[in-house]
Amino acid sequence: MIALLLLLGLLACAACGAPKGNSPGAEEYGEARPMGQGAAAFVFRVETKGEKMQYQINTDAATVGEALLALGLIAGDTSAMGLMVHTVCGIPLDYEKDGAYWAFYVNGAYAAAGVDQTPIEPDTIYEFRYTEA
Repeated sequence: MIALLLLLGLLACAACGAPKGNSPGAEEYGEARPMGQGAAAFVFRVETKGEKMQYQINTDAATVGEALLALGLIAGDTSAMGLMVHTVCGIPLDYEKDGAYWAFYVNGAYAAAGVDQTPIEPDTIYEFRYTEA
């Protein structure tokens, strides 16, 4: 009898979990807006000065940068160093003018590689944050 009660309690807790497509901290960002089509899926977040947005990206692209470029969510200049993102979700930043830039994060940590060199990994949150120098 106790085992049955424990099992029912566990099932009730599981039913209260976050809905599919949302991830830890999702309530801060609102409902994830679905974008794209493809076999791979990941969460993409954007944090500006006053707004937080969240997308559920579906793609067949190999890298996060390739997927976000194809959907028009980011834009920038490519050099020998890779893609320098200047615009995210239609919001341009110019470090020379604004003293701010778009910082790229993977699972809440500053990314070790550029967005165009970051492979899409399951259960990973990719994010651009408005960052003042």
